[in-house]
Amino acid sequence: MPVMFPSHDRLYIVFAFALFTVSCKKSDQEVNPSLSSAQNNAFAEAQFNDVAMMVDQAINTGTITGMAGFSVGSGTNGPSGAPCASISLDTISLPHKLLIDFGATNCVGMDGRSRRGKIMAQFDGRYPDPGTVISISFQEYFVNEYRIAGTKQITNMGENIAGNPIFKVEVIGSVVKPNGHYFTWNSVRYREWKEGRATPLLPMDDMYVITGIVTGKRSEEHTSELQSPAMI
Repeated sequence: MPVMFPSHDRLYIVFAFALFTVSCKKSDQEVNPSLSSAQNNAFAEAQFNDVAMMVDQAINTGTITGMAGFSVGSGTNGPSGAPCASISLDTISLPHKLLIDFGATNCVGMDGRSRRGKIMAQFDGRYPDPGTVISISFQEYFVNEYRIAGTKQITNMGENIAGNPIFKVEVIGSVVKPNGHYFTWNSVRYREWKEGRATPLLPMDDMYVITGIVTGKRSEEHTSELQSPAMI
């Protein structure tokens, strides 16, 4: 039976990963490769959801609110509270286009994380509208010197028989660590929006049931697969 938890944002959801199977080509002296795989998956999940949250905010408000959007005032970031990114939003052309540009040098946000590079999105409607497709990509985007690359696509598939919206979320991603190692993170998941649709300005009361599959591979030659659907 699915277990449901309220989300902190429509597009910011933290998964509890479990039941990884790991195939190892390195020596048996490698310690807990499954733990590293779980950590990699959790990190990638957090980064791609963070990006999706910023895209959602920028589409709806033309700005980035919250901890990622404002500088702590260090280095070349300008005064404390200054915007970390410039927003370019085109809702005239189809598909609509969004550019979130953190610039070529790191900006340390109020969340303590440094970001640089660009997040790009194309979309043909609003997140709650059936049929809407939001496609996200990157250009030299870094978070704390981790390079985030790939694509994320969110498709509103309309309502199920219970009257709840269903979203298909597909990620083909990779993360390059500061030490040059990398891992891939691919997922296909379905999110059922159970509660909170009547209060779009109060995302804290949103509740989803999520099922799906996550797979990935590390440059250290371990592969992992999440065999049980992750449901929250």
